[in-house]
Amino acid sequence: MFQPLRTRAVRWAAAATAVLALAGVGLVAATGPAYAVPFPFTDDFEGTPADRWVADAVAGQTAVRLGNHPNARSVSKVASLDAGHASTSARIYRTVTPDITTPVPVNCTITVYGRRVLGVLPTETASVHVYLKIRAGGATGPVILTKGKEFTATTSWTRWDVGNLSYPSYTFTIDIAAYYGKVMLDDLTFRCVGFP
Repeated sequence: MFQPLRTRAVRWAAAATAVLALAGVGLVAATGPAYAVPFPFTDDFEGTPADRWVADAVAGQTAVRLGNHPNARSVSKVASLDAGHASTSARIYRTVTPDITTPVPVNCTITVYGRRVLGVLPTETASVHVYLKIRAGGATGPVILTKGKEFTATTSWTRWDVGNLSYPSYTFTIDIAAYYGKVMLDDLTFRCVGFP
């Protein structure tokens, strides 16, 4: 008629564990894909770029601005990296988890547009040095691709064909740094195609 207290407690604990486990599975399934980025993708710095990109500048020496600019290449926003006269960089980075729901072997090409605003060495018409790195994992992960370019044009946007990368089936970080001046960046694109 009456169950011992211990038996009821065990059954209650088992039922609670089962409910939490099922709820946990539902939460994992519901939140996992929300962070995945479908490929190919373009980041044109629109919306709220500070939600996707981390600005890394040295106070009083370098500056990073993610936002509106009247000379944006597309729409209205850009990333502006100002390394000024410092020997350190103005840097932004973004961590991306690819959507690999249908993984296929592909090759990706990376392009970005840049426009020099101001160079500082040896004259103010000098080029601005920009380096793009792809890191496995987070912002301090090992570098798997490094490319550099000098931007000289101030009146027009220059397309930079950064390079190729095998389709990343893991989280990676896009790391962009500028040295010796100020540059605007826009329309970073990963285009991926299947292997022949």
